[in-house]
Amino acid sequence: MDATSGKLQVGKLQVEHAYINTLVRGDLSSLRWIEGRPLGGYYNNNNKGGGDNDKTELCSVYYAPLNFRDVMLATGKLPPDALPGDLAGQDCILGLEFSGRDTKGRRVMGMVAARSLATTVLADPSFLWEVPEKWSLQEAATIPVVYGTSYYALIVRGQMKPGESSYYALIVRGQMKPGESVLIHAGSGGVGQASIAIALHLGCRVFTTVGSQAKRDFLKKTFPQLTDDHIGNSRDTSFEQLILTQTNGRGVDLVLNSLAGDQLEASVRCLANGGRFLEIGKVDLSNNSPLGMSVFLKNTSFHGILLDALFDTDTAEKKQVMKLVSEGIKNGAVRPLMNTVFAETQIEEAFRFMASGKHIGKVSLQIREEESSRQQQAQRPKAANPDKTYVLVGGLGGFGLELTKWLIFRGATKIVLTSRSGIRTGYQSLCVRRWRESGIQVLVSTADCSDQKGAVKLLQEAKQLGPIGGIFNLAAVLRDAMMENQSEADFKTVVRPKVTATKNLDVASRSLATELDYFVCFSSVSCGRGNAGQANYGLANSAMERICESRQSAGLPGLAIQWGAIGDVGLILETMGGNDTEVGGTLPQRMSSCLATMDIFLQQPAPVVASMVLAEKRKTTNSNQVSLIDAVANILGVDAVANILGVKDPASVPAQASLADLGMDSLMGSEMGSEIKQTLERNNQVSLIDAVANILGVKDPASVPAQASLADLGMDSLMGSEIKQTLERNYDLVLSAQEIRALSFGRLQELSAGGGGDASLQEQTVLSAQEIRALSFGRLQELSAGGGGDASLQEQTTDTAAVKQQHNATNNDQLQYGNAKELMPRKALVQMPSKSSSSSTDNKLMKPVFVLLHPIEGVVNALQELAQQIQAPVYGLQCTNETPLSSIGDLASYYVKQLKTVQNEGPYTLVGYSFGACVAFEMGVQMENN
Repeated sequence: MDATSGKLQVGKLQVEHAYINTLVRGDLSSLRWIEGRPLGGYYNNNNKGGGDNDKTELCSVYYAPLNFRDVMLATGKLPPDALPGDLAGQDCILGLEFSGRDTKGRRVMGMVAARSLATTVLADPSFLWEVPEKWSLQEAATIPVVYGTSYYALIVRGQMKPGESSYYALIVRGQMKPGESVLIHAGSGGVGQASIAIALHLGCRVFTTVGSQAKRDFLKKTFPQLTDDHIGNSRDTSFEQLILTQTNGRGVDLVLNSLAGDQLEASVRCLANGGRFLEIGKVDLSNNSPLGMSVFLKNTSFHGILLDALFDTDTAEKKQVMKLVSEGIKNGAVRPLMNTVFAETQIEEAFRFMASGKHIGKVSLQIREEESSRQQQAQRPKAANPDKTYVLVGGLGGFGLELTKWLIFRGATKIVLTSRSGIRTGYQSLCVRRWRESGIQVLVSTADCSDQKGAVKLLQEAKQLGPIGGIFNLAAVLRDAMMENQSEADFKTVVRPKVTATKNLDVASRSLATELDYFVCFSSVSCGRGNAGQANYGLANSAMERICESRQSAGLPGLAIQWGAIGDVGLILETMGGNDTEVGGTLPQRMSSCLATMDIFLQQPAPVVASMVLAEKRKTTNSNQVSLIDAVANILGVDAVANILGVKDPASVPAQASLADLGMDSLMGSEMGSEIKQTLERNNQVSLIDAVANILGVKDPASVPAQASLADLGMDSLMGSEIKQTLERNYDLVLSAQEIRALSFGRLQELSAGGGGDASLQEQTVLSAQEIRALSFGRLQELSAGGGGDASLQEQTTDTAAVKQQHNATNNDQLQYGNAKELMPRKALVQMPSKSSSSSTDNKLMKPVFVLLHPIEGVVNALQELAQQIQAPVYGLQCTNETPLSSIGDLASYYVKQLKTVQNEGPYTLVGYSFGACVAFEMGVQMENN
């Protein structure tokens, strides 16, 4: 910290606790950040404001508002000994409120007796409010003192009676009384706005005063209920006559005063019989200014409102203020005020701005930046209860062991695994041993659940570890065969672990597992969709699913999951191959995916769900990643290769035969490589329409009208840059950003048919003789039949030069305002078809002339329909290569000159669309000035 300037040399304070104070009392230029004692034991032991509640909450200050008490203390107009308690002897006395975070990270706002103009503060929990989610901490900083003072003055001390239409009268008090009238001085200030909001919310009649026209306008805009005859001048005593006139000489029931001197005495005279004078200013109180006693002949009362006093004792008034502010936040009476924020280095500027009285609302110092919300929508993983036991029937299988790991990771500590033969493999033994060594209770049971007694025994064993939280039936036996080869014994073998075991577990769990969270059965897609040779397996799974549905109907947990083929572990891996094996139109689902899906399934209500990975026969390849061998098959095809090799009947060639076996020599290899190169040169590697549509996010390019420009399709600057690079890289076509915005989809189709292409694949696909000789004919036939590779290789195009030639040769004198056949207009002023039947010569003599100004694209395509509805000559102004685009003024001047060539004198009717409106306005200004 710089001792001469008092300003921080870095963005953050370098001490744990610092506070703001003046080095010279009364000199605002001596305001400094001063290092203080770390908060904790010192203030906890010396906190005199807690009453019976000595507990304080340590909070980090984010925003620290200034109050007039702080300005008066800093300027020396209020002596420190005027503060309550022993605050006068403290080193830090500035600051009454703050917003920030407590030690738990909650966003809070609060009031303190002093010391809030600091980096950290100890706050009384009785005066802490949690900040609503819809408010920022900057907004929340404007709430505590102003609304606390207003509620304390008007409701607690002033006993203001609500109006008959107010929420408070009808709901809280259950009675209807006419609302009282109140005069609130300095209505644009923080307490003033808060008091007006509260009084209007209670249905009272409000009068207020301000010191400037700007503040008067602000109040009328903020509170539409206030009119000019309810707003007086706080700079003199003229408000007294306003009050007496508007109340027919009666006066008001309450005065909330912050003025001094003559204005204070005039305010007292505004009281009606039985009125209450609520003094929140401290100047006259601290100066012991006299007040004539005759004012009390009207049975009035005078109340000194010192919010500071509430910090001394734990009184009922303190609790009432806390409750009123909380209720006001809920019912909408309390709302954030305007807040002028200064940086933590602008201490003096903030105090002087506050002292000038020019502010509206609150003035605050920002101590630190508020962190942006880091909440993210996320899936909540299903947790396992560590006190409950989880039973896995068939749990020693591949999926069972992985599911056990998943449950343990979710918090399970008690596991029961069943298997008819117990632990059989070294891997099973390793898993169980490691779990037990890590403190997990693992019981391996050989109880047979297909027997009712076995099911009961299993659950009784599990219950000894703890209440049963989940039952998972993963057991399965396969006896696949076509229906004519099936037997009753095969059906019973398959049904027993599925249907019989599930039924027995269902019955037993209703009495032995009363705290059950999950009852999950692993079914199969062979049930819902069928699978050849698995009629018995499908039947067993279907019956098991009905049991789960029955349990849900009875209000019990029940879930059946139809899995497709399972990868990594289990039956598919053991009997049919690997993770690429296709089974009934599905591919094996990897174990990580299965377990992630479990999280979703366990949190949804359906009794039967399914998860599978559909096998797709389509093969996709990036054009820059086409292998050399694939390129031969995709580009030339089997017939072309056979022709080069002299093979008359390709179907008769053995699949394993390589091209070398078929007699391919060096000349044939050279011919094949040359043929590939020539074919690539004829092919367009990337479809322009598809490429642009992909950039724009258009899923169906065929549905886009030909006349739609790229700008109409939502192209932004980033998309335009990407399209520009695509055109230059793949089509050797250089266009400006303006030309690209005007480019229509129809023109794109013409360009796509005209040529271009990426030469990267041509350069990459250079086949060596060795690679071509190793290519087998079977592989060639497979690739050719499967249609592998990028489909864009098969799209024929023509040379880009033809497009350029066509673009340069475009010549249409009738309409040259950016149609689909050209990219950049050649004439700035064009006549557009309209309802006027006059000839072109006559049109020049007709008045007025309608002139349509283009949008940002620079062409008037979009205004054609409008022109056709106008009963007058219509001209369009648009950009050409000669149009000056350095400024709107230059563009407008150029267009005025163009317009004069058609009609030298007005009147003109200028019509601008979007950006064209700005140009039209500038043209009008220039023509009027000339």
